[in-house]
Amino acid sequence: MPAVSEEMVALSPVDRDHLENGRAVYRQACANCHDPIAVRGKSAAYWTGYVPHMADHADLLPADQADLLNYLVAAQLEATPRKQRD
Repeated sequence: MPAVSEEMVALSPVDRDHLENGRAVYRQACANCHDPIAVRGKSAAYWTGYVPHMADHADLLPADQADLLNYLVAAQLEATPRKQRD
């Protein structure tokens, strides 16, 4: 999964610390069971539905679930060409 970049911070409603925590949650909780999931081609709506379902399996705290979701959406937006974001 990509490192948190300045562009991701600019695209996200949360600060870098929350995005860094979301990345750490992904690496610690999600990557234990899954190969990396490509964020490109997935929508924010996809992640909004997918993360809560999987968070139940990983016993994530609500704050960690929110940080994970914000990280995945920011990574997805960064991976999407600018002209396709709107």
